[in-house]
Amino acid sequence: MKMNRGDFIRGGASVFAIAAAGRAFGLTAPSNRVRLAVMGCHRRGRGFALMKSVIAAGGAEIAVVCDVDSRAREEAAAKVKELTGVEPDKACDVREVLARADVVSVHCSLTPQTRDMFTGREFRRMKRGAYFIN
Repeated sequence: MKMNRGDFIRGGASVFAIAAAGRAFGLTAPSNRVRLAVMGCHRRGRGFALMKSVIAAGGAEIAVVCDVDSRAREEAAAKVKELTGVEPDKACDVREVLARADVVSVHCSLTPQTRDMFTGREFRRMKRGAYFIN
């Protein structure tokens, strides 16, 4: 996958934020890994690249992949399993994953359907102290 400077900086910033979240939660033991939910995980998108970066960096678990496209969801879950040996949960509705993740990372194009995907209601469903990366 070809990556330009902007993509590198955005990807690095996301991985740094996830690592910082682990330190903030005091999660250093393998059993206390940061649980990451990735929304919008199409193979050509930033979410897919972020998953690979997080796996390479360590310290976080891709707990849930979420995409309305079932093929993208299945491909992302298969890639996570290939790289880690653990298959993440799969979801097509963002509301299903909010309470289960320490970090929610959203990688969706802005469309009329996604414009108001996150409102106060969705943020209240997140775990207390969870991080949101858009």
